[in-house]
Amino acid sequence: EQGKVDMHDRHAGYNDTFAPIAFELNNLSTLPDQNGDYTLSADAGLGGKLRWKGAAALNPIGGSGVLTLDKVALPGMSPYLKTFMRVVVADGRLSAKLPYQFSYKDGKLDAWLNGASLALNNLAIRKTGAAAPFVKLKLLDVGGVGVDLIKRAVDVGSVRLNGGVLAMRRDVQGQLDLANLMVPASAPVP
Repeated sequence: EQGKVDMHDRHAGYNDTFAPIAFELNNLSTLPDQNGDYTLSADAGLGGKLRWKGAAALNPIGGSGVLTLDKVALPGMSPYLKTFMRVVVADGRLSAKLPYQFSYKDGKLDAWLNGASLALNNLAIRKTGAAAPFVKLKLLDVGGVGVDLIKRAVDVGSVRLNGGVLAMRRDVQGQLDLANLMVPASAPVP
């Protein structure tokens, strides 16, 4: 309890402190068909909470639980986009709920999500160096998501968008300004 992690990714330029961090693992056993339960919680200094609760087994390997992200601040993630896109996430919060199950038995991995959801709130994205955002989205809500690894199936129960704005301009050559947002892939080294 009361753990703390200072994260400094010098390559990307990302810095955050996660505190308090609490982790608890109970009754994990190598005996057949025995489950142990676990909980993990962490608060991000830049904003947002992570909660993870579930059960795990070692013989056979398996587990189930729910991973929840609550109002994670997206602007802090902008450094990870700079190698791919010329954009900055100016505002926005991400919330997600991922109820999962997995098992590994006889050399086969089976994993699925059932009832997963994701919400983006008050998203604002601007071009690098620009003052005003070119994308604004009040709400993107995706719900009732199911994923089955063995069946290779994905089901999405609902998608809801509210309050979206996309601003783009065409230059004198007829090119849309959004076409230049992607950073070109570097040539492979021979």
